Amino acid sequence: MMKFKTAFTLLLAFAATINTYAQPAKPGDWSKIRLYGHAFKNEDFTNDQYDFIIDNFGIFTVEKRHARDIYGATNTEDAAEATAQRIHAGNPDCKVLMYWSTNTAYTQYYTTVDDAITTNPDWVDPSNSRYTYPDDCKDWWVSKANEIVTTRGLDGIFGDGAPGAQSRGYIDDVNDNLGALSALSCFNLYNGYRVATASKIYAGDTTLANADGVMCEAFFRIPVDTKEEAVFQMDEFLAIPSDKYIICRGAAGAFGSTHEFTLACCLILANDYTYYSWGGDGNSYAGDGTMTYWHSDFEQEIGEPLGKATKNGYVYSRVFENCTVTVDFENATSSIVWNQNNASLSTAEKKKVEAYTIYPNPTHDKIHIISNKNNSKNSSITIINLEGKILNTISFNSLDNMKVNISHLNKGFYFLKIQTENGNSIHKIIKK
Repeated sequence: MMKFKTAFTLLLAFAATINTYAQPAKPGDWSKIRLYGHAFKNEDFTNDQYDFIIDNFGIFTVEKRHARDIYGATNTEDAAEATAQRIHAGNPDCKVLMYWSTNTAYTQYYTTVDDAITTNPDWVDPSNSRYTYPDDCKDWWVSKANEIVTTRGLDGIFGDGAPGAQSRGYIDDVNDNLGALSALSCFNLYNGYRVATASKIYAGDTTLANADGVMCEAFFRIPVDTKEEAVFQMDEFLAIPSDKYIICRGAAGAFGSTHEFTLACCLILANDYTYYSWGGDGNSYAGDGTMTYWHSDFEQEIGEPLGKATKNGYVYSRVFENCTVTVDFENATSSIVWNQNNASLSTAEKKKVEAYTIYPNPTHDKIHIISNKNNSKNSSITIINLEGKILNTISFNSLDNMKVNISHLNKGFYFLKIQTENGNSIHKIIKK
């Protein structure tokens, strides 16, 4: 009996060291991409969908009107609480957020909003149900959001509609509200830090300063349709302080219909608190196949960034321990080369790698080579196979967006040796 008790005690101790749920990447974890989820379903998520949320999302927002078939059309509060309990039971580390609009009074989805607006009709514009934000409304908005979070087991709020509030002249009120929530230690993200024109960001630095972070649901999609708008958005996102959460919500748009381009953009600007989300063709928030979309890219090991992004015109690149990422806004192309060992490079070798942007890699035909440091003159490029045989050498007057055609090569790995008056470097390329 004693031996059985001892063995049972050891088994319990061992079991206590094992997590019973999959572990999505957390802030500061570069082992794989951090994923964000955001969805509703009228009849509540299925068991399989809950398992997917628990196993893959580090942050999840319960969209308005979730589980209305169960809790009633105006009771998103109860539905969000029940969803948070279910998610936390499987993954207590997941931040579950309550959808709470900064712009529209959704009386048709929330009992608390319906009650408040019924009593205080002057809080909204009757023509469009938008908040007008008198002082007592602002106090209510903050206190009610904080109350819902703290009493219903949620982790924070997702404040939607900041650009809409800004367009109506109420962004200062939104900033005050977000700042007041932060002072109450209520975690809050807002939507959306996005391009208005090629020189203006909606809900920009001032709003971001009052929140824990931002989601951009127009991440390199409408209204970002041109290379100039894309460069402006990327530069604005690269300037976001490193302690802010950034949620990159990719969806089909001018720069592609699959996740690859926006995922590459997310990695270019990523900090320790950056998360990625894919919304599909229609940027859907419905609890359907889009919510449970999965690709092997999402489990690839990224590794720590080996520096910040480099920029050359419309091309951005960044090197991580286990991958190299490039996006080209002029040609709407991107490349993520996985399974690298960049961390083993010497300091001198890393500097040489960073001196050039080489994309797309892998490629079917052409490789572009851009010098990030200077316009290297008297340059030559040599293509070498894995056996060390020289296959071709090309001379250039300068390395200013040179193109090398490798369409004639067989599929596989090759080395690209770049020789300039400033020194030599060797880069691995892949012919698809």
